[in-house]
Amino acid sequence: MKTSLGRAPDQYSASAWQRTLANIEESFGRVFNWPKLSTSSALNFAAPAAVPGVTDQNVTMTGAELGDTVQVGCSITAPAGFMPPIGFVASANTVTVRWLQVSGVAADPDGAGATYRIDCWRH
Repeated sequence: MKTSLGRAPDQYSASAWQRTLANIEESFGRVFNWPKLSTSSALNFAAPAAVPGVTDQNVTMTGAELGDTVQVGCSITAPAGFMPPIGFVASANTVTVRWLQVSGVAADPDGAGATYRIDCWRH
């Protein structure tokens, strides 16, 4: 089966990123039929200690296991100098959400915080 995820958005606005996530979710569902876990969480990240650098927060996601595929979306646009947030299963039932700042002066990626949607596909 041929699946198209469309083209990557030129700017990572919340709406463009949510459309990309929806396309990925639909494709995973059709091609692999993997069970999916989802949660939303209000998080507030600190600035990384240095640039380039990362800032992480852990979210409990019951059922998540090492090796599962994680996708993160958030209610804000990725600020200049930052990559969009990523996620990975750090240990059983725990997903780490990470912002990576690649340039500029160390900054808070989400200001006063944001809502993060975390989807995890079980393999």
